[in-house]
Amino acid sequence: SEHLSHLEYAIHSVQQALRIDPAHTGALAGIADLQRKRGSWGELVETLQRHAAIEPDAQKKTELYIQLAELLERQMNDIGGAINAYQQALRSDDASPTALAALDQLYRRTEQWEPLIRVLTKRADTSTDDQEIIKYRIEIGTIWDVRLYDAGQAITAFQKVLDLDPSNVSALRAL
Repeated sequence: SEHLSHLEYAIHSVQQALRIDPAHTGALAGIADLQRKRGSWGELVETLQRHAAIEPDAQKKTELYIQLAELLERQMNDIGGAINAYQQALRSDDASPTALAALDQLYRRTEQWEPLIRVLTKRADTSTDDQEIIKYRIEIGTIWDVRLYDAGQAITAFQKVLDLDPSNVSALRAL
C-alpha cells in the first residue's frame, strides 16, 4: 500500500505540472507510465490520445498511436477504436510495418475486405521482396474474386502477379 501511495503522489504531481503546461510531452509521457503501472487503462487511453495529438515528432506520434491501438485492442477490447488508432499511426508514417500488420489482422477478423485490400496493396507497394509482393497480390486477387465477387478487379490483381512472375501457377490458375 505504501507503493500505491507513492504512485498516487507521483500521478498527482505530474497532473499539477500538466495544469501549468497542458502540452508538456515529457509530463504526458510520465503520467502515461504511471497510469500503465497502476493499470488505469481508461485514463491511459485519454493520456495517449492527448499526447499523440500534440506530439510534433512524426516517429514518436506513430509510436504513441500504436501504443494506443494496442491498449484499445488488448485491454479495452475496443476493435473499432484500435483500428482508428492504427489508421492515425499511418497518417504519421504511411508505411509503418507495425500498423499495417495490425490492420491486416483486424480487418480480416472483422471481415472488412476493401480496407484489407488497401492494406495489402500498401504492404505490396512497400515491400522489396518479390515473393512477398506476389503473395500479397495473389491474396488481393483472391479477395476480389471470392469475397467481393469482382472479376475485373481480381483479373487486374492476378495480372500484376504475372507482370512480376509470368509463370506463377496460382495466378495462371486463377485467370
